[in-house]
Amino acid sequence: MKLTLLSALLLLAVPAADVAFEADGVRVGADLVSGKEIRLKGAGTLPVLVSRSIVENLSVEGKTLTVALTGERTLLLETGVRLERTAEGFRLSTHGPAFTVEAGGSSIAAEGPAAFKVTETGFDFGTMGKLIGPSAVAKLARITPQAGRPSPQDPRKRMSGGLRGSQARLVFGNSDPAALSIFASGESLRMLDQVTPTGAP
Repeated sequence: MKLTLLSALLLLAVPAADVAFEADGVRVGADLVSGKEIRLKGAGTLPVLVSRSIVENLSVEGKTLTVALTGERTLLLETGVRLERTAEGFRLSTHGPAFTVEAGGSSIAAEGPAAFKVTETGFDFGTMGKLIGPSAVAKLARITPQAGRPSPQDPRKRMSGGLRGSQARLVFGNSDPAALSIFASGESLRMLDQVTPTGAP
């Protein structure tokens, strides 16, 4: 009776998954992605990059993607963080910026790729530490710009200051880690007709 009650409580504590890792690949809704090539799929209303071993949330609205790692462990993946299944377990990475993983009131900060294993109590990041709980949240580290300096996420401010010639022909210099999801939204695609050939006035 106690075991049944404990199991029920654990199920309630684990968020419903949008995406799930399975033995043969990654399941997105009713589709099982089992190939090596990375595809763009829809997990409900969320756009997702996925292959048989990789999942990345491309939401431009900051929505969190819930990924089932096992039957009892889930990872809430925010935009800009990529999750990959490896032979030893899993690995988190980004397209450059640092990120954090939080669970049970504790957090781990990483400047680069971080490997971890799912355990009976939570998530083991080796020398970086352990997180306890049925689910964890992986998100980009929030960086506050220094006073008096332009934000690195605004390329227009970086270009102000009289840049001329080839220096002013920056087509895409945004350091925003969610740039891929913004590009996928279509707005950036519609702006491509404004790009001129090198050397054109």
